[in-house]
Amino acid sequence: MPYAFNLTLDPVSSLQIERIYADLAGLDIPDRDLITQYGPCVTILVVADDIHPDDVREALARQLPATGALTVSFTEPCIIPGRPPTLSLRVRPTDELLALHNAIFNKLPEQAVQLQYRPAYWQPHLKLSNLRHSQATAAELVATMAAGWRQLDGMLDCLEVVQYPPVQAIWQAPLKRPATLI
Repeated sequence: MPYAFNLTLDPVSSLQIERIYADLAGLDIPDRDLITQYGPCVTILVVADDIHPDDVREALARQLPATGALTVSFTEPCIIPGRPPTLSLRVRPTDELLALHNAIFNKLPEQAVQLQYRPAYWQPHLKLSNLRHSQATAAELVATMAAGWRQLDGMLDCLEVVQYPPVQAIWQAPLKRPATLI
C-alpha cells in the first residue's frame, strides 16, 4: 500500500472546503467521486510501499518545529490530468511550501516517489473529486466553479503520513502556528 505525505488544513480552513464539497454534491457529482473519506489536504508526496515513513520521520520531527504552520491560498479550480482526471483547487506554491516539499523529497530515494510528486512535476493542489465524466464535462464543471471564484486563504497546520487504501493516518506532526503580533 502506498504512503502519502499530506498537509491538513486547520478547522476553519477545512470548513471552507467542506462547503465546496456540499456545493459539488448539489451539482450531481456521484458521492463515490467526492473525496470525503479523508479531510481536506494538500498532498506533498506519494511514495511506494517499499519505503516506510519511519525512515524519514525522525529527520522530519527535527525540522517541522522550525517550519511552523503554513499559509495556503487556493487560487482557482482546475483539472489535474490522469485516469480519471481530478477536480482540484490549485494552490499557490509559496517558498515555505516548496521548501517543505523539497526537504521531504530529499530524504527519500527519487525512484520511490511517484513521478507527478517529484519537484520538477509537482503541482500543489487540493483534490476535490475524481471525475469519471468525459473531459468536456470536466471542463464545464471547472468553468462553472471558476465563474465567480474568489481566492480562498487558509492554514496548513499538520503533516500526516497516510497509508491507503483504505485511507488511514499512521503518523502526524502538528505544525506550530506562527506567532501573532500584538
